[in-house]
Amino acid sequence: DTLIPQSVKIKLHIVEQDPTEQGIRKALNFGHTVGHAIETYYLTKGKLIMHGSAIAYGMMVEAYLSHELNNLKIEDLKYILEIITKHLEPARVTDDMILDLIDFMKKDKKNESSEIKFSLLNAIGEPAINIACSEDDISNALLKCIHYFNEPF
Repeated sequence: DTLIPQSVKIKLHIVEQDPTEQGIRKALNFGHTVGHAIETYYLTKGKLIMHGSAIAYGMMVEAYLSHELNNLKIEDLKYILEIITKHLEPARVTDDMILDLIDFMKKDKKNESSEIKFSLLNAIGEPAINIACSEDDISNALLKCIHYFNEPF
């Protein structure tokens, strides 16, 4: 499988360019705002979840946000979701978790003032960092991804 070595090479290249996470390195946070909220949710319920499963789901949600807010092409969104669901096991998220997840996202260290900040995509390989998203946008993206498993886009 070439995905992991290729991903590690890309991550190393980005970290070398920005060792203190002041700029482009923030692109590596793609999927982590939602993913960390999912991890925290599960921990508060006394359950463990694999970091990769939480981040995989976070990448799905943040790819959808990228489509809705940053004009990521629908073809790119579908490709991202297909790759994630084919190669990874995304976390299980349900409708009744959404408000708690948003509350956890509000406490993310990447936020500024009261805005929930994300690293999104303009296109595959073209990150957009420090993008503020509304609670309604986040809630909608979470719902879309919850229902994606029953009705793909």
